[in-house]
Amino acid sequence: VSRGPIREAMPQLEQEGLIESTPYKVVIITRMTRRYVEELYSVRTALEELAIERAIDRLTEDDLDYFDEIIEQMRLAARQEDKVRMVELDLHFHEHLLQIADHHLALRMWHLVEVGVRRCLHIRHEIYTFLDEVVGSHPTLVTALAEHDLEKTRAILHEHIAESVSHILESLPPDEEE
Repeated sequence: VSRGPIREAMPQLEQEGLIESTPYKVVIITRMTRRYVEELYSVRTALEELAIERAIDRLTEDDLDYFDEIIEQMRLAARQEDKVRMVELDLHFHEHLLQIADHHLALRMWHLVEVGVRRCLHIRHEIYTFLDEVVGSHPTLVTALAEHDLEKTRAILHEHIAESVSHILESLPPDEEE
């Protein structure tokens, strides 16, 4: 691989928080810190809450069926112990909610934090003894969306994300003092 494509990829990787550049061209792969996870998931929560508020009245039966299809694919990936596929489906579920919300800036912001969420999900999915636990509250979230119950959906989302953050933080060492 020539240096050109690598050089071109560096700013994107830095923007996504995967690397840090220092003077004299030293590049460091970023550590996953507790602070980073907490900040990332606070942004994720805000984006998904906005998505729920906007999507709840836009949802169609086709959207609900599609969520159910994603959940079934998640269950299949769990039975096959396919952690990589599980991460992709989990992300796709939440991105689809943002797509339904029809908020272009929120979707662009989701794509910015998605890389960090992907890193976190890979950590989270390693924690579970049984991968079908990852399916978790996704079906309950879809049921609340189908009922067009904003407060119930919001509460389920918060619980869903809080559980994820909790599991990820349990697996990380304390942050070093800066």
